[in-house]
Amino acid sequence: MLVEILKGKVARFSKVCSVTGEEYKVDAPMADCEKWKGGELIQNAMPYLDKDQREFLISENTPAEWDAMFAGSEE
Repeated sequence: MLVEILKGKVARFSKVCSVTGEEYKVDAPMADCEKWKGGELIQNAMPYLDKDQREFLISENTPAEWDAMFAGSEE
């Protein structure tokens, strides 16, 4: 996963999805990233991100990659 800092205020996390071949990106304010990296739960530090976006930051798997990993499993 590539992490870019945009104008010193926003972190952009991105990677090319191995399933779709498309770039998947999530942007978050640096202050919130620092809270998360400092130990705050990601859902508390970045409540505006949806579960797929938060999972991407944690595991580096895109939603399509998760779907492919668990294809055929029952929920």
